[in-house]
Amino acid sequence: MRQARRRVIRLVGGVIFVFVVVEIAMRVLTTTNSDGQVMMGAITILPRRIPIQQLQAQIDAYEAQGGDVRFVYDEHTGWRFNPNYSSGNGLWRINSDGIRANITYSQTPAPNVIRMAAFGDSFTAGDDVPVEASWPYLLEQYLRERGWQVEVLNFGVNGYGMDQAYLLWQQYGEDYQPDLVIFGFHAPDMLRNDNVFAWVELRENIFTKPRFVQTDTDMLLINTPPLNPTEAINALAAFPDHPLAEHEPQITTTRPWWAYSRTLAIVVTIYDLYQLAYVDIMPTKDSDIYIALAKAITQQFATDVIDADSRFIVTYLPSRMETRYEQTERGIFYQPNLTDYLSSEFMFIRNDGVIQDFQGAEWTATNHYSALGNERIAANMTDYIDQCLQDGSCYPQREGTYRR
Repeated sequence: MRQARRRVIRLVGGVIFVFVVVEIAMRVLTTTNSDGQVMMGAITILPRRIPIQQLQAQIDAYEAQGGDVRFVYDEHTGWRFNPNYSSGNGLWRINSDGIRANITYSQTPAPNVIRMAAFGDSFTAGDDVPVEASWPYLLEQYLRERGWQVEVLNFGVNGYGMDQAYLLWQQYGEDYQPDLVIFGFHAPDMLRNDNVFAWVELRENIFTKPRFVQTDTDMLLINTPPLNPTEAINALAAFPDHPLAEHEPQITTTRPWWAYSRTLAIVVTIYDLYQLAYVDIMPTKDSDIYIALAKAITQQFATDVIDADSRFIVTYLPSRMETRYEQTERGIFYQPNLTDYLSSEFMFIRNDGVIQDFQGAEWTATNHYSALGNERIAANMTDYIDQCLQDGSCYPQREGTYRR
């Protein structure tokens, strides 16, 4: 009996000794930054801390540029492209109205010209490529080659959620009286719908955004006008007591029990990365909430567009990660529920079949569509829109002769 007890004690003691040694090693291998965030090289070890000092440094760097910046605060959407901005390398040119374009558009469409307007995030704006290689620009060129007199305005803005794309239409896009509105659906935007503080999803973003909160009967818009960057810092410093805290589910200030051990924190982080890489794409815990809000925003967007005597089309813009998951038959949390809904309720352009054939040259280093990728997306969309113009389902309600 005593020998058995001794063996148990030695075993427990051995386990504790090994754990202590590993714990010491993990503390040597990790660092803690000025915000108290534990890092192992470039990997953020859970739990994530609110990066007050990091965000303040980013704000200081932003203000030091003296207005020569691509994005500016916007009281309706959180941020927009800076009017008349041009990047040093010539890649980004923004017109005087804050639209990515080489020209300025009249708010009144020209007679006998179909005006289309594209809304979405960086996959619509055309990140990593010149405006001439973005799919909205190419769509215009391809439709003209088929005899249609068209122009396509690119209202895509980097980092936007579905809610911001809709709000941009409300506040600015509708004034341009488009005959056809194309909403670029990119799945990560669903997660952005759930945020107020943009850095939760986009670490380099210093702005906040409005967001919709669903009630039993409606959608309530909160954080409007959005907090500016300085106000956002003060709000985050007041978490969890700030009123916006209850609407920012991905920010937590409580420290879980496992966080007191560096070893356990690393194990939890590895498991979290495994879930993302090998289980369902993106978080699935609140999938129903994400999907319900995405449906509600899209439906309201479509209703407003139709009320403005315009046509509404949704185009599905898959990410590179989504194609990898589909190729390995891993789950995607919004499939098929949301895409089935979009295709049944709206004119819907599927691009996932096109994306499946991408070999690598169609992607940029940041996993956006390259010039070649945008060409293939635009070609697929051209086929659909050419057909719906011919059969009348998306033909302008404004009288005119739109084909040469």
